[in-house]
Amino acid sequence: MAPGAQSLRVYASHCLSHPVLADILEREFRVRSRITHGGSARCLQHLRTGDCDAAGFHLAEGALAEGFIRHYLRFFTPADCRVIHAVRRRQGLIVKPGNPRNIAGVEDLARNGVRFVNRQANSGTRMLLDLLLEDRSIDNARIQGYDHIEFTHSAVSALVASDSVDVGIGMETAAVAHDLDFIPLASEVYFYAVRRQEWQQPSVRALRDLLAGQQWREAISAMDGFDVADAGRSLDAEELVVRGLPGPGA
Repeated sequence: MAPGAQSLRVYASHCLSHPVLADILEREFRVRSRITHGGSARCLQHLRTGDCDAAGFHLAEGALAEGFIRHYLRFFTPADCRVIHAVRRRQGLIVKPGNPRNIAGVEDLARNGVRFVNRQANSGTRMLLDLLLEDRSIDNARIQGYDHIEFTHSAVSALVASDSVDVGIGMETAAVAHDLDFIPLASEVYFYAVRRQEWQQPSVRALRDLLAGQQWREAISAMDGFDVADAGRSLDAEELVVRGLPGPGA
């Protein structure tokens, strides 16, 4: 690490914006980030136990938010944290170009012969799928590949692109990167949570300034599937728990 450089320990749910964040942090703020990927819930747990300075997690907008919050409350203490809005993104089903299996929604995952790849347990993406299946009374045992998991959006897209599976669940940006089609299921916000006692730590201040800055907005706006209109906005985690997130455009 260069003399005078700071470090930032991050446990974060996978997002294709991470390389941009790491690059700007180091180049403009002299902060070297160490980003370790994991499911959103586990990342929040690492924050609670002091294993990281920031935890990246995502939260669905609208009616689905309540289910996410209920699950996350098992892993972190909102009164101890503040959160920073990083990006808004879309999650959905990733299919081959032209959608040859005519997948329209999660109901089609239970059709005979449809090969699916899932995300790991305790990931926010897996939680999104489970909430949608529950809402539609679909038994996950009917889905061929429900237990076939990958740990990143990129890995899911790569399997679809290689014709190893017919459909996966993941973010729009990953689908576009692999020239695949995308069927939106939900809009969500990606946040970084920080413990209150570390809110003024220099490396955390750098993260906050980056997310509110023009370089972040310009770099992320150039990528498909992201919206940075509210990037850099911070609020108490308790407020997020009480209010949830309204639907997009509300």
